[in-house]
Amino acid sequence: MANQVALAIIKAQLYKEEKEARLKLSALENISEAGLTTLSIDGMLNEIAQRIASNMNVDWSGIILFEDKHGMMIAERTSNGCSSMKGKSMSNGCGVIYDILVKGKTRVLKKNSLNDVKQHIESEIKSIAIVPINLRQDRACTVAIGKKTAGSFTDKEIQLLELLSSRAAFALENAILFNRLEQSYLDTIESLVKAIEAKDKYTRGHSEQVATLAQEIALVMGLDKDRAERIYTAGLLHDVGKIGISSGVLCKPSTLSPEEYDEIKLHPIKGYEILRPIRSFNDLAEIVLQHHERFDGSGYPRGMHGHDIFFEARVLAVADAYQAMISSRPYRKGLPIEQAILEIRKGAGGQFDPEIAKIFIGMLKQEQKSSRSSKPKNIPSDSTVRS
Repeated sequence: MANQVALAIIKAQLYKEEKEARLKLSALENISEAGLTTLSIDGMLNEIAQRIASNMNVDWSGIILFEDKHGMMIAERTSNGCSSMKGKSMSNGCGVIYDILVKGKTRVLKKNSLNDVKQHIESEIKSIAIVPINLRQDRACTVAIGKKTAGSFTDKEIQLLELLSSRAAFALENAILFNRLEQSYLDTIESLVKAIEAKDKYTRGHSEQVATLAQEIALVMGLDKDRAERIYTAGLLHDVGKIGISSGVLCKPSTLSPEEYDEIKLHPIKGYEILRPIRSFNDLAEIVLQHHERFDGSGYPRGMHGHDIFFEARVLAVADAYQAMISSRPYRKGLPIEQAILEIRKGAGGQFDPEIAKIFIGMLKQEQKSSRSSKPKNIPSDSTVRS
């Protein structure tokens, strides 16, 4: 009987260890998936922090990504759990975290020992474990978990936290590298846009003006800052496909023939093909593809209709059309603002989303009231104008 009891205890212990190993493996896979579901660094920090808290069954988790600037560790990005620390230097009132980064060892602390940092952590948290990790490119990060109880963390909890943190660091390094490649690609594309506009002095600055106006429309309509920024980027890139249009057609000083206009109409497709290879640009590629679609379905290249068209593309269509209308071209003079407003109003429900057109016209009217003496913005075109 004693042998049977001993055997049962051993089996129970083995089962417990196997279960813990499976949970640990599952947690590691969970963290790895965070790197696959989002390549945005901010989004990844939030998702990994949430997954660590969930997998470890703790009350709080926070991740801070640091950048070494002139010998000072600056909190470059943070997860939502400690977002108020963003931009702070660790050498200024955050000595404990700086010490942890320098020594490179995990430390368990009472929240009260974190001095100025404690105000950036949830008020009910009592004990915290912080893991420091060195990254490449003069960067480091800390992964922290917290409990509402004043008790300490077990060795197994610390081991699991360190294991999850190392996996998180791997995902973050990949995201940082990807973002740099993405930014490099974006810079190259913006250079192409400027090269296109440099060919024709009449369209110089068009994309930037369209982008600025589209972002203003988005913000007035209540979109969050990140989405408005995305619309701005799409505005900068909306005509990148014109790099594939012949100069003779692109810079023709007179009205286009039907065949030449058909060639111009290919630029949304060409822009889509340029942007599509970057996964995180997929939505930008779609916006660029759709920015000449019309609300009534008569646009190009797909003949999309109404709300099937991306909202961002519908915003861009209004901004693009208005800026082109008020800008002079070799074959016509720019329209006065009042006439351009009239054209936008006439196009509402046909060329343009009526709600966006209404809000945009209200914006212009308000701007006219507030700055009668200032020079009006050159801000887009109907189907016959090359925008």
